[in-house]
Amino acid sequence: MAETMDLPLEDLGRLSLEADEEVMVGPACVVFAKSEVITLIRGGADKRSILKGLNESIASRVYQARSGTSDPFICSPQTSAALTGVLGVIAAYRAYPPVLPQADV
Repeated sequence: MAETMDLPLEDLGRLSLEADEEVMVGPACVVFAKSEVITLIRGGADKRSILKGLNESIASRVYQARSGTSDPFICSPQTSAALTGVLGVIAAYRAYPPVLPQADV
């Protein structure tokens, strides 16, 4: 993705953490994600927000694979601070889901 986004690999985690908002990137394979990222960039989306969305998508896939809720997802990227943070948030949410009063209805 660094090459696709024309960014140095070592900057991806830091830039993701700087994002003010998240641009959702579908949890598909890398080829589809790359096409989606190119479309988002051409549409004027902020690269930092795209990176934040990519981290969310990867974290979600990793969580699903580790929890046995989807097919195995093999991933061996260098873990960034941003990805680690997103994984932590997802794990906390799953462990302590919010109480929604309307869910009891």
